[in-house]
Amino acid sequence: MKKRLASLLLASALFHPVAQAAPAAGWDTALRIVDAAYWAAYNSCDLKVLSAMNTDDLEFFHDVGGVMHGKAEFDQAMAHNICGNPAVHVRREAIPGTVGVYPLLERGVVYGAVIEGQHRFYEATAGQSDVLTGQARFTSVFLLKDGTWKMARVLSFDHQPAKPDHLPAEVQAAPQALALLAGTYIAKDKMLLTVKANGNHVLVDAAGSTFELYPTAPNNFALKERPITVAFTVDPTGKGQSLVVKERGAVVAEATRSPQ
Repeated sequence: MKKRLASLLLASALFHPVAQAAPAAGWDTALRIVDAAYWAAYNSCDLKVLSAMNTDDLEFFHDVGGVMHGKAEFDQAMAHNICGNPAVHVRREAIPGTVGVYPLLERGVVYGAVIEGQHRFYEATAGQSDVLTGQARFTSVFLLKDGTWKMARVLSFDHQPAKPDHLPAEVQAAPQALALLAGTYIAKDKMLLTVKANGNHVLVDAAGSTFELYPTAPNNFALKERPITVAFTVDPTGKGQSLVVKERGAVVAEATRSPQ
């Protein structure tokens, strides 16, 4: 037993030295600049720059899309998926306050680093406001290769609908007011939106999906799961006449009440 304990303590001492030299100052500043440049290239679909910033054996793990092995496979996926349509692409941004940077050391010398935190994704369409589509957690591993930081491993996981930074408070709506908003509304693309009262909330059925919204002010509603709001215009009796759907302030749909 004593021998085994001694062996464990020796192994611990070998891999966890009691005193370890601090990394040279400034390494994290340089890395943050490289990380910002990397994601700027990703967002602008500058594939040549992005490829040059990856190691040849890059690995990218995604909890929905699977895993990619090697720079060539990643380059191909970027060219055909993220950047396949010049008019529409994905924009990624880290969520402020969630990002941590940690050095990887060998005998007190930085050979790499881990950056982890949370990030959001937007659908960027030419001539329109970006639309928030989701968020996830990420872990990135950068390695120093001949004095240059290179992305070596990326994990993007826990993908889910994006949550707004601040949810407006729910107010109590008059049941009769909610009942007067109920009905069928026709969007400009002919899609039908059916509105129903449901307690203090309203249900909006659109293209086979149902969204439950809560009141934030008279004739104004919000969705808890995504930064979406719906505002109704009403006639003098309070009957709904039209509605406008916005996501993060950008209009994504408009509809008027069906005459029937």
